[in-house]
Order: sequence, then structure tokens, then C-alpha cells
Amino acid sequence: MMKTVDLNFDLVGLDGSRVAIAGELIAGLLMSEVKGDAVKFFDWAVTFNKKEAVQMDASDLTKLRTLVQDSEKITVLVKAPVMNYLDTLK
Repeated sequence: MMKTVDLNFDLVGLDGSRVAIAGELIAGLLMSEVKGDAVKFFDWAVTFNKKEAVQMDASDLTKLRTLVQDSEKITVLVKAPVMNYLDTLK
């Protein structure tokens, strides 16, 4: 079953101020990857950067969550809210 992944939400800093939009940062992460499904990651990155949702199956959700979780390119300020959001889609 396909799920709609919409990362068009604000990430906030420790002081509660808006830091960025999750989808834009995840798009940057996807574009910086050198391993994995290049075509899929590119398509997701372009879509997230446009502030649009991506349709994903359970396997794709797992790929994205693992990528976010294991990345050394983004901080917990990005990881935690994105992973929490992805967990709600299971």
C-alpha cells in the first residue's frame, strides 16, 4: 500500500524558532548521496524541494528512514522530527 510522504513542515530550533523546511533539507541529503537508488533519490529530492509529497511503499519508507537515521550529514535537529513523522506513516 502506498503512503503519502509530505515533508513540507517546519523544523524548529531549541528556542522554538523556525530553522528550515524538512523537505528542503532532506532533498539536499538525497542529492548528496553516492550510494543507493540514484534515480529514485533524485526524483524524491526534486519533489521534496518543490514542497510536494512523494508516494512511497513500505520498502521506500524504510529506505528513506534508514538513510535519515544513518546519515552523518544532518543533525538530530533534522533527524528526530523527520524520523518521528515517517514512523507515523507505518
